[in-house]
Amino acid sequence: MKRVSDADLRLLRIFMTVVECKGFAAAQAELNLSAPSISGYISALEQRLGMRLCSRGRSGFSLTDKGAVIYREAQRLVGATEEFVAQASAAKGRPSGTLKIGMADCTLSDPNAPMVRAIERFSRRDHDVRIEVSVAPPASLQRSVLDHQLHLAIAGFPAEISILPGEWLYDERNSFYCGHGHPLFAKNDLALSDIRSARIIARSYWRHADLARLGVEREAAVVDVMEAQAMLILSGGYLGYLPEHYATPWVEKGALRQLLPEQLSYISPFSFITRRASSQVQVVRQFIADLRASVSELDANAEFDKTPRIRRRAFQRRRDIIAQEPRS
Repeated sequence: MKRVSDADLRLLRIFMTVVECKGFAAAQAELNLSAPSISGYISALEQRLGMRLCSRGRSGFSLTDKGAVIYREAQRLVGATEEFVAQASAAKGRPSGTLKIGMADCTLSDPNAPMVRAIERFSRRDHDVRIEVSVAPPASLQRSVLDHQLHLAIAGFPAEISILPGEWLYDERNSFYCGHGHPLFAKNDLALSDIRSARIIARSYWRHADLARLGVEREAAVVDVMEAQAMLILSGGYLGYLPEHYATPWVEKGALRQLLPEQLSYISPFSFITRRASSQVQVVRQFIADLRASVSELDANAEFDKTPRIRRRAFQRRRDIIAQEPRS
């Protein structure tokens, strides 16, 4: 393939969808195409590239080594193409295109979270931008930003990637809980040793930190999302961490109890990440500006209400990941 045409980009997008759906059958609804049509498009792409991209048949769908390489490069190419289209549209005057945002789950109930205000601000701008919001674990969000699938992502990231430094937005307080049916729920003289002998849930992305805080070596369950964590804790069979804002309604109903808050509660700083190339796209810059303005507004309201927002002094806040401040 010496040149990439619009037809090639369409074939690559179909191929990417099949990979992300893990097969032709699941991709049919996403693409609104029949399985034979999808197979024909993939065969056309393989012929165009001169290589076999995937195996399909009774044994199931799987990528070849070359197919995995093409998938990664297709992500970069399609992402760069979309950014070019957005920049070109912005140069004409009215921004358009797609803004892809990723975020951690169960943040809507947090009064410190700025996303709702930021989206409200952005919606008041004069643009023709389509917003896509996806929810995923922190590590998946980082990969999606790196692979051009997201323009930016917001979460509490357990580990920082050097080429995706985070800019602090707000802090989330997490505490350790048990459900009403658990033997420790009504225990008054609770000790850490009681917790260590119980079934512990670890979040996949915070696993080592969760276990280290408790001084245990092995978890009894692993989850990727907070809703699954809450479900297991509410069952009365497991203990685990939850954001305080998320757990509060169940605590007030008597369904959850906070355990040893002085010893086990901690602060998780939330930040946003983006690639430098994405940060130069006008619609991304505008949304980042609205995100920052929303954080400042929440800070101002907290001062007015005499309700201090949680802080983590050790975290380097407001670190600029863009050379210049975004302009609206």
